[in-house]
Amino acid sequence: MPDAPINPELPDLAERLAFLFPEADLSDLDLTDPDALAELDDEHTRLGFIEAEHPRTGELAEDERFRLHTSLHLIVANQVLTDDPPQTWPTLQRIMAKGYTRHEALHMVATGMSNALFHAMQGRPQPPEVYLDYLSGLPEHATRPRPRPTSRTGGAPSRPGKRRRR
Repeated sequence: MPDAPINPELPDLAERLAFLFPEADLSDLDLTDPDALAELDDEHTRLGFIEAEHPRTGELAEDERFRLHTSLHLIVANQVLTDDPPQTWPTLQRIMAKGYTRHEALHMVATGMSNALFHAMQGRPQPPEVYLDYLSGLPEHATRPRPRPTSRTGGAPSRPGKRRRR
């Protein structure tokens, strides 16, 4: 992964770092020192902080879903630290102001990025406005209740008590 340099001009950089990496002790980090920030420009360092807050046991450590999950966290972290797009950080703050947890907010934003990546991998990349529209609609986009699966006749779920895989 290419490194995404932190924007050192962000007036709330310390707040953003604390939000993104709560498990990391960054209290001694001099945010005015370019060499200190250069250590955080390394995505492997950022990924290490992200992985530290996600417990892994047994096979989960090697699970591809775990790598995908932490990679999506890293994408959101890079967006927040580079301020690109600038809508990501205010969106996270807005979601949390509505009572969601930090992790729920990160997942809501990551879901939009996941959708964009899916379309790009299918050879149908979406214009950036689609992702930005998704961000502007959070948290409402993520909180709409899903309709219960119904049988083909429109009645109750086809197998009561079991969730249908999507």
